[in-house]
Amino acid sequence: MNMASGFLSLSIRRQGSLDGKSRRRVVENSDYRQMVGRMLQSLGRRVGGGDPEDLALLASLAREVDELLRQAIDAQRQRGEVSWSQIASELGVSKQAAQQRFGRKL
Repeated sequence: MNMASGFLSLSIRRQGSLDGKSRRRVVENSDYRQMVGRMLQSLGRRVGGGDPEDLALLASLAREVDELLRQAIDAQRQRGEVSWSQIASELGVSKQAAQQRFGRKL
């Protein structure tokens, strides 16, 4: 499993009621990741054809994604799930670069 799918390790489930009515389909990580990717690509195309002010929207999303990545790395590191070497490999950077960008600031 690559780190990206680990970060999006969400499954949507609803327990059936006592009367056995509808259950929500379980969404697999890869399906969820692909859906989010398609949404972001679509947004990029729409902003690309719009006003320059719309670029602020994409910049805001980029900051939010960066913060979510930081939180996910921190959570996995706190649980001892991943090493800095694994993080670096998944992000395509050196171990030192990963630690500098995502390590705790003292």
